[in-house]
Amino acid sequence: FLRDVAPFTGIVILFGRKTTVPALLAILLPVAFTFVYYATTLQIMGWFARYYFPSIPFVVFAAFIAVEDKLKNRYPVSLFKRVPVLIAFLAPIYFSPLKIGITNWWESSVPVVQLYSPKTVYITADHSTLEPIPWWNAIQYISTVAGSLPPGITVAATEYGYIASENLHAVIIDMAGLHDMELARSGFSSTRILSRHPDFIWLPHTDYTSFRTMLLDDPDFYENYAFYPGVFNYGVALRLNSSYYNEMLTTLDSVFCQAYPGRELSNCLARYLPAR
Repeated sequence: FLRDVAPFTGIVILFGRKTTVPALLAILLPVAFTFVYYATTLQIMGWFARYYFPSIPFVVFAAFIAVEDKLKNRYPVSLFKRVPVLIAFLAPIYFSPLKIGITNWWESSVPVVQLYSPKTVYITADHSTLEPIPWWNAIQYISTVAGSLPPGITVAATEYGYIASENLHAVIIDMAGLHDMELARSGFSSTRILSRHPDFIWLPHTDYTSFRTMLLDDPDFYENYAFYPGVFNYGVALRLNSSYYNEMLTTLDSVFCQAYPGRELSNCLARYLPAR
């Protein structure tokens, strides 16, 4: 984020002055408080600073105010005082040793994220794991599966945005809780998910270790679903007593062959070991 707003922040540093301070503070203080809050919480899937980027327009607006003031009043700028400040701002962004040092300090100062692992043990027929496929490809494959199933099919997933938009005939259960009021207020629960009897489950993203653990260790899941670990990266499950079971299996097998040439879906079926 700092790298991408560096040109605009540089403008503020070079051209900002006392008369524009109130306006700049009004714009940038909310951003600063927001970022301070981000430092106190775990940003789920915060890849590529995605939670910071909505603040870019504020920084651009601050630069606009500084430039407008400079062009309007044409005041002299003392680069002797401002350039060192600009260099001090840019150093942690572009000077790799300093950047790495700050990153290592930050990582060592924050608590370790707790990871969860299911107790349920299973094997597959070929005792091998599927190679990962690109994230977007996996979403498109799942969308293809859902698109080939009858209207009213119930699909549970966390990576469901594109899938839901492309398959209006399907009922989507949002396991992430972004568009599910009950889960948003109460948190993830395998009992709540499975009580809705989803026909097809694309298991939660592997970053959701607690979600996956609750599902995989739930007796309702491993007794009533055919589970294919690793299929489309996160694993899929078909409800055994679903009226759509045969259609789901046929469709899944067809799309699986496209995604994993030379592999057989039947060899990926989980067989649970007795001591679970």
